Parts: sequence; structure tokens; C-alpha cells
Amino acid sequence: MNQIRIDQLPEKGYVIFQSRSTLLFEPYTVENGRILFKGCECLEKEPLTVCHFFNRDREVRLVARESRGDVIERVLTAEEEAAMEPDLLYEQVMLVKKEYASRDDLPDKLLVMNRYAFTENDTLALQDYRISCP
Repeated sequence: MNQIRIDQLPEKGYVIFQSRSTLLFEPYTVENGRILFKGCECLEKEPLTVCHFFNRDREVRLVARESRGDVIERVLTAEEEAAMEPDLLYEQVMLVKKEYASRDDLPDKLLVMNRYAFTENDTLALQDYRISCP
């Protein structure tokens, strides 16, 4: 079973869940300590590879490390970006695959906030990114 700290998630938003056999992009809500979305039984049955829970201002990302048998959890917020040097942020609008974009309950575009930083060698490198809704 995947250990997800529900208290870290936005109360409602979208989830991108990827395991070896499943890829889901669905709206979700958190109600009574449970994550609800179409296909949410995947969280219980299948070991995740990558999972993103996000809304406009917050993303919780879970990435499985098979070699160590654990999961890395990252919480990324728009508030953090507001404190960053604007020249180190790159906003990218991504189109959603047609099969998802045609649904009324999903956005047709996603916003990816790329976060850059200078390395110790003074080269610019992608440090992280946050998925959001435009």
C-alpha cells in the first residue's frame, strides 16, 4: 500500500498517477481522510512510480525509489516561487493529451513552473518543477 500523507495534499485538485501498468489523470477530492477519484483503488493495489497531486498553488509529488524501497515526497508551492529570483523561473504551458482535454472535468492545459538555480560552477541547471493549473 502506498503511504500518502493526506494532510499534505490540497483538499481538491488533480492527480496524475503512474505505476507500471496504469496512468491516470483525474480530478480528486480529500474527504473524511480519504482520497477520492475515479480509479483511486490503484493507490491501494499498485505500487506507484510517480504521483502528482496538485491544484493552482500547491503540488505534492511522490516518486518511488525501487532500489531503496521507499518514496520521496516533495511539497512545492507557488509561495516558494514568489520568493525566488524571477529570472530563475520559467513558466511553460503544456497541452493535455486530447483524450483528457476533451473531458469537462479536466483542464486542456497544464502550467509547469520550472525552477532553475546556478550550480557551484556558475552554470544554470533545472533544480525542480511544479505542475499547476493555468
